[in-house]
Amino acid sequence: GFKIVEWLDLKSDERVLEPSCGHGAISRFFPAFTNNVMIEPSYELSTKAMINSIGDVYNFDFEKYSIVNSFSKIAMNPPFGHGGSLAAEHIEKCLRYHLRRLNCQPKLIAIVPHSPIYDKKMEQILAKKEISKYFEMTKEIILPLCTFERAGTNVRCKIQFFELKKINAWSEENSFERIDLSDAKDIREFFDKIEHLNF
Repeated sequence: GFKIVEWLDLKSDERVLEPSCGHGAISRFFPAFTNNVMIEPSYELSTKAMINSIGDVYNFDFEKYSIVNSFSKIAMNPPFGHGGSLAAEHIEKCLRYHLRRLNCQPKLIAIVPHSPIYDKKMEQILAKKEISKYFEMTKEIILPLCTFERAGTNVRCKIQFFELKKINAWSEENSFERIDLSDAKDIREFFDKIEHLNF
């Protein structure tokens, strides 16, 4: 959560969103100098998020959140659904409606499943004209199985970055970076690997 917020590179007064924030594992690191909004359908978890985080916490499903709300930065650990299909739908909603397009550095960072079903779904979403015109996936970090051991799960996951589309000055292709940290043997080694990983 700390590194995701660091990678968002938040600036003063920016509007920041975390849909499905749970108990605030990411949003607890949102600074006081940004305008923070968290959404969590579970009453129990949203109450914990209110204690752990600075900002407005809303207790309802993200699907019900009005599309008129826009943000400069978004951090997500969405519910995965079958094979990651629900995670892809939540990211699509954010890219289509909630991530600002006129801001100079809009960014969405999401923890998602490392699964072929999810990858196929996201490929289709990123090919849609209303999204591909503005945004692209710029980075992907493959996580080790030990990442969420404390949460009682060993689902294969990765972190993906989505940013405003840029054309490489030297070619017509968009830049993309993949970092594979899946070989980390335990959480200590994993934290050592990401501690100084900056973008």
